[in-house]
Amino acid sequence: MFNSDKIAALQEQNTKLTADLAAAVANHSAVAADLATASASLEAIKAEKATLETSVSTLTGKVTELEVAKTAAETQAKDAIASVDAKVNDRLASAGVDPVKRDPSAKQGEGATMSRAEFEKMGHEARDSFMRNGGKIVG
Repeated sequence: MFNSDKIAALQEQNTKLTADLAAAVANHSAVAADLATASASLEAIKAEKATLETSVSTLTGKVTELEVAKTAAETQAKDAIASVDAKVNDRLASAGVDPVKRDPSAKQGEGATMSRAEFEKMGHEARDSFMRNGGKIVG
């Protein structure tokens, strides 16, 4: 009897260990599948990262090109303004008129704005300069 009890206990332990092994194998399969999915996702992310790095590099090059072009355009615009000013002053001088002097502190483009009352308080030279530099009277 002693051996039969021991055999029964060993068979029960074997059955439990076999069930534990089956559960571990099933768990291992699930973990292996999750790992495969994660590895595939990682590779996709690496590929996307490489694509994005290439795009950033390309766009950085384009930004540099545009900055150079902008600087060149600004220089060209300043040169054109200086050339126009020189030609206008030459024509005015040939007609016996004093050259036009731009006020560098005045706004360019849209020009400054002021009210009619403020404009009326200005002297004639200041009014001329204001209007020549694109000034606008509002109100």
